[in-house]
Amino acid sequence: MQKTPTRRLLSLPDVAALARVQRPVASMWRSRSAGTSLPFPEPASRADGQDLFDADDVTSWLVATGRGNNPAVREESALFTFVDGLTDLDSAVAFDGLTALLALRAAAGVQLSGRGRIEVLDLADAVDPQDRWLYRELDALGEDLTSLADHADDVADAAYTVPAAFESLKAHRFRRGIREYTDTTFSPAVLELAARIATELIDPDQRSSATVVDPSGGSDLLVTLGARLTDGDGTTAVLPATGTATVRLAGRRLIAHGWGVTEAGADEANRRGPLDSTLLVAQYPSPAFQVDTEDAILDAIDEAVLTMQVEDRAVIIGPARALTNATRTPSITGSRAALLRTDRVRAVVRLPERLWTSRPRQQLALWVLGPAHAGVAIAERWVMVADLSAVRLDDRVLDDLLTDVVAAIGSRETVRSHAFRFGRIMATSALLASSGDLVGSGLPPQHRQRRSAAEMALDVQRLLDVSRGSTTSSEIRLDVAHHEPGPVNVSTLGQLVEAGAARVLPGHRLSPEHVGASGSVRVIGTEEVLGARPLGSRTIDRLTFTAQYPSGRYTEPGDVVFCATPGVGAIVDSDGLSVVLAPARVLRLNRAAHPGLVPDAVARAVRSASARGGWRSWPVRLVPAAQAGALDAALRAVAAARAETERRLAALDELASTLTDGVTTGSLTLNIPRDSDDR
Repeated sequence: MQKTPTRRLLSLPDVAALARVQRPVASMWRSRSAGTSLPFPEPASRADGQDLFDADDVTSWLVATGRGNNPAVREESALFTFVDGLTDLDSAVAFDGLTALLALRAAAGVQLSGRGRIEVLDLADAVDPQDRWLYRELDALGEDLTSLADHADDVADAAYTVPAAFESLKAHRFRRGIREYTDTTFSPAVLELAARIATELIDPDQRSSATVVDPSGGSDLLVTLGARLTDGDGTTAVLPATGTATVRLAGRRLIAHGWGVTEAGADEANRRGPLDSTLLVAQYPSPAFQVDTEDAILDAIDEAVLTMQVEDRAVIIGPARALTNATRTPSITGSRAALLRTDRVRAVVRLPERLWTSRPRQQLALWVLGPAHAGVAIAERWVMVADLSAVRLDDRVLDDLLTDVVAAIGSRETVRSHAFRFGRIMATSALLASSGDLVGSGLPPQHRQRRSAAEMALDVQRLLDVSRGSTTSSEIRLDVAHHEPGPVNVSTLGQLVEAGAARVLPGHRLSPEHVGASGSVRVIGTEEVLGARPLGSRTIDRLTFTAQYPSGRYTEPGDVVFCATPGVGAIVDSDGLSVVLAPARVLRLNRAAHPGLVPDAVARAVRSASARGGWRSWPVRLVPAAQAGALDAALRAVAAARAETERRLAALDELASTLTDGVTTGSLTLNIPRDSDDR
């Protein structure tokens, strides 16, 4: 079928993303609706071996059938439109052109729709006179420039912001399996860790005008860092002057996110003042630096270090096999030793597995570089090393590791006065003498941050009180009788929903700027459901939620909050009045229609279900109506006892750390109590 210019098309993966369902669900819709009164739309075109569907037909079908979990499919369809369907141009040319249009809109601060081709190119020439990032991509669109400019504005409006629109286009590219992106994607957790460390390395007064150099050619790390820096017009990213398509795309992405972007060596005299310091961040491999051999990565780091001035600092992420792990290859050992001899490597951290999306079994590592030790004898110079292989990167771990790294970057007095939780201070000479693992094996003893002796003593008493608990708080009273087992009544969630015994309500799409820790309404997302984040750690202000999300809803007591991705999980919101964050959803039970539905029992069934087949196929055991009330009360008592026990265990762990920290630093002394008979 001949493509129609400006016709908006969706692939099946795009349909699934638009409807907020898993990929197989869209295929199932297509096959199961065939022959019905509302069949899935027929393909409008085909490209790269996959069927493409008219976006308007698909959105109309989703609205008519009520399928999916996105109430705004019409408004957001532009975000998922298949680039090939907009023009007869090559998909890569169209993609580059759209990203250039979004970057131009961000840089110029104006909408592009309704402008002629020459007017748009003149605007691009004013923004990018040296054609470093976007002019040639726009010129290559030819007569399709004006129609694609209209679409770029539609995408930006649908996403609410230009940065969000750009990330949506990039995610579309990712779904198509473009290797330079899929092979170099790191977990948000490691990017957040590196960005937080990098932010701390910048003087707070300079964060709105910081200069950040990325010798790896632009990566997700730079974008994550940009979200943490103070808003300002002077934040500048410096990328390699290679002129490759990948580096140009990275530049356009940063422009869309509000950065000023320049090439290495360009305007150098104006970029630095005599007292300025520059931050260097790099990710290896990156889309622009695909080679990931140990020697190539270490050579790239060495070249970057050579460009650093005296006060410059750096944060580098790369494979642990290059940066920390034991090796028998002389060239790797020699390259590491040469970098350590510069006296700029101040912290070396090995990270846990599953942070490299395409290679979950390979570990990553992080290096932090700073100014050389001033006035410190060579024999007394140090490097902080840490092994987080067995540690989950939650907020508390990130906070404690951040304080460890900041202390290691400081003076000798800072290092001596800091109680390291994860880090160990090693003599640089000892690391140079070793050809083995730079961070060693196992974790160092964990310590709390240093507090005053009085604070420690008060903490000890508080933790003792918590660990003792109350005499009745965790008591469970049951009167159990036994009988011969009978048949088990099982239903699926899909059957319960069809019978009106349950409703599935979608979660909300909340702007990140509205979610914090000081609001009055608890936010429950997939991280809370899966246990990666404690309940109550994320909140939203009630007035903000009411004003910004007028169609928003709160949970009710007894609602089951569940998710199918990134894992299957479920919890019971006993209190209600929470806000559920998508893609988590609410399962609201109609116990009047089916008394055998017990929230805690349903949540347990969901947690044991398989992700295959979707939530509608998950089996749920139904409780005999006569026993539903008793089981509900018993399970709530068990949950309360479990929560109390976990609280006491956490208090005992903290008490042990506090006592160890206090005694080893001399802040506390312990007096063994004597019985009266021993006097």
